[in-house]
Amino acid sequence: MNTLTHIFDWLLAASLRASLLTAATLLIQAALHRHLSARMRYALWLPTLVVLLMPVLPESRWSLEQVFQAHARQTPVAATMAVSDVVHEMPVVFSAPEPLPPPVDWQHLVRVGWLVIAAGILLSGGVSLMLALRRFQRARHPASDEILATLAQIAREVCLRRMPEVLISPGVSSPAVTGLLHPVLLLPVSFDHEFTPAEARLVLKHELMHLKRGDLTLNALMCFLMALHWFNPLLWIAFFKIRADREAACDAQVLHDATKDHRAEYGHALLKVESAFCPRGLSLGFVGIFQRGAVLRSRIQSIISHPRPRPVMRAVLAICIILMTFFGVTRAQKSEPVRDFTIGQLSFREGDSIQIHSVQTTAESLTVSADYVLASEDEAYISLFVTVKNSDRTPVDPRQRARIKKGKGSVVLVHPHPQTGLPHLSFYNKDGEAFGGIYFGTQDEAAASKAMNLNYMKAGTQTEAANPYAFIKSKLDKIIIPSIQFKEASVQEALEYLRVKGREFDTLTTDPKARGVSILYRAGDPPSAAIISLDLKDIPLSEALRYVVELANLKMSVQPYAVVVSETEIKTGAASSSQVPAAEMPSPRVIIPSLEMREASLNECLDFIRNQSRELDPERKGVNIILQPGGDTSANITLSLKDVPVDEALRYCAELGHHKLTHDARSYVLIPESKQDKSQASSPSSAAPSAAEAEADKLRKARPQKYEFAKARLGDVLRYLATDAGMNFISPPDDNPINQKLVTFSIHASPFDVLETLCGANGLTLVFDRERWIIRPSEDADLIGKFYSQPKTQASAETILKDISTILNGSNATPKKDTSTPSVTYRKEYSSFYVKATRLQHSWVSAYFKGLTSSAQPGDTE
Repeated sequence: MNTLTHIFDWLLAASLRASLLTAATLLIQAALHRHLSARMRYALWLPTLVVLLMPVLPESRWSLEQVFQAHARQTPVAATMAVSDVVHEMPVVFSAPEPLPPPVDWQHLVRVGWLVIAAGILLSGGVSLMLALRRFQRARHPASDEILATLAQIAREVCLRRMPEVLISPGVSSPAVTGLLHPVLLLPVSFDHEFTPAEARLVLKHELMHLKRGDLTLNALMCFLMALHWFNPLLWIAFFKIRADREAACDAQVLHDATKDHRAEYGHALLKVESAFCPRGLSLGFVGIFQRGAVLRSRIQSIISHPRPRPVMRAVLAICIILMTFFGVTRAQKSEPVRDFTIGQLSFREGDSIQIHSVQTTAESLTVSADYVLASEDEAYISLFVTVKNSDRTPVDPRQRARIKKGKGSVVLVHPHPQTGLPHLSFYNKDGEAFGGIYFGTQDEAAASKAMNLNYMKAGTQTEAANPYAFIKSKLDKIIIPSIQFKEASVQEALEYLRVKGREFDTLTTDPKARGVSILYRAGDPPSAAIISLDLKDIPLSEALRYVVELANLKMSVQPYAVVVSETEIKTGAASSSQVPAAEMPSPRVIIPSLEMREASLNECLDFIRNQSRELDPERKGVNIILQPGGDTSANITLSLKDVPVDEALRYCAELGHHKLTHDARSYVLIPESKQDKSQASSPSSAAPSAAEAEADKLRKARPQKYEFAKARLGDVLRYLATDAGMNFISPPDDNPINQKLVTFSIHASPFDVLETLCGANGLTLVFDRERWIIRPSEDADLIGKFYSQPKTQASAETILKDISTILNGSNATPKKDTSTPSVTYRKEYSSFYVKATRLQHSWVSAYFKGLTSSAQPGDTE
């Protein structure tokens, strides 16, 4: 069951319990009406609110559920099947029936409908409250000094720490308070004229008493519960009564030890509220004096009579509240069901199980209720069949089976044609093969089932003999190790660690001796001296082995019954798994709120990012990060990033640590960057590498500075850094979207180093051309048109056209005139070629023309 199902089931149970407590509370109030004060009537609603808010109910033998479950347990279960002549020592295999279209899940539709209506009520209530407050604010009037002084005096009397904001508006229909975080006292415009000073003081004290008692918080909670239990009319009555009793309790607290005259004045004030101020619409979110009719008359009667509770009545009330709370929040103890059947032979894979709770047999059907645990398959069928000797195949009723998924659950299956035989509940895979089951029935039937051969339940082991390579590969992929963590381990230690973990987390093999995968290591002479460090989460054994093999620069091969790791490639068996095709980025995409590094090493940065990804991942898995050996990890990295994705943070660290960031489906991998790679990153093909590298080295030697930017436009930052470095540069056009990207960082380095880091982390490259640095996207697909003069050579214009077209579009290309693709045309009137291509392709065309010109010069040899 999913989360919505659990919530809805809990809500229905809480609503039913609260309804029973509501009925009990109303009966107690009616029976003891003359002896209960207003505050005591209000306190009686406490058990109802507690039950509506209790997420987990403790068990008790005295729970109300015990009464309802006792009758169900006393109902006898009949099992009257006779024993038949059963085939012994022969496997009985039933194939799964044809898949049926899934039925409409009406329960799910009801749950979704409840959620939509509840969300609609909450949304509409919140919007109406905000609109009302905004309407009041627009037409507000200033409060008089007399009202403010009276409020300050009352606040001191009731020890109210925080004075509310006073809002007087013609839109306010009755005195009220609202606002959870910022309390606001709402008063009508005619409040000063309608009440005498004594009456106004009592009304204001009533509203401030609501704030003192915390009624605003309770009111918001009740509004939320009303939206959740919108389908229960009895609870709507309860919420209405709670509001009325709350107002009466507040009245009693305001008039505590008050004289008869004060009580009379307060009663007159309530009557004036009813006659002078007529509330309009719903009062959702507001707490105040706006009851009318019978409720208001009941309050006035309570003010006049004000019964004083006796100590005995206080004790009776306390006992009632305790008992109602206890009976309401507890649930019945789980007890073993009374079984009128006997369990026979059973056979399951490790982790799978079926527990039968009840069996009911009639002349028309056989009904079985059971719980199951499915661990060995992602999806399967659980079916109810009867084993009968020499019987013809009977049609399968949809009620006989249920499609289930990996995990725990409950089923109720019905066999509509109960024959005389041995009933059983069994698991079936998608191919109709049984892989586990349990026989049950009378004592004779259970004994007969134990004489049967259930080896067919273990038919899955045939796969191992049929294709040992596939079997080993399947185990490598299906053994998931939750955590792998070791530092500076040798190859032998790393492989032994994986052997142990493979045996520990092999849930597919029931035989303890056959668990795990055999890993053989053929050490060279001398053996590998590689030092391996890994920190991975939820990783298949195959992936973990691949990482160890790659980090130690070894070879791996899958043999019929083992995995062989060697320093030389093994021709037999499966191919090495070190070559992995490109995959999607590892999930999840975690956002790190703050990344602060000061002269940290690359390892420290990676450890921090790895830990942060696990803490911020809701599933606590995070991302796996692999640092390949051979690179310089001593670089001092200073970073200050805010709200940065993990992959972006890793890209910055890789750039500053002189590594390349790659990834496969499960991990990020940092590969050391060679000097040649760095030279190629800074040098374009159109300029000599030596000139570009020399200029870059000169710029890198500039004095380091600290650069800090917070949510700055990337285009502005690039221009600022290029100007600070003293470069002649051309930045991307202003309409390029890359300029609008916001960056936040803090780096201490030379301007050119910072510029290189930003370009590399944001998909840009630096091109040195004609004493200028050009900042452009790494994958620059813009087409630029240029004219090239026809060189004096023996090659004809048609030959040159064909050669350039081949350079631009491949060996089988012909000259094109399409403006959206690279093209070349010959302009006879100008004796020139017009080429429209990318910058990189223009460098190829330029080199081609230089070759033609040099080959045409006298004295040159081919």
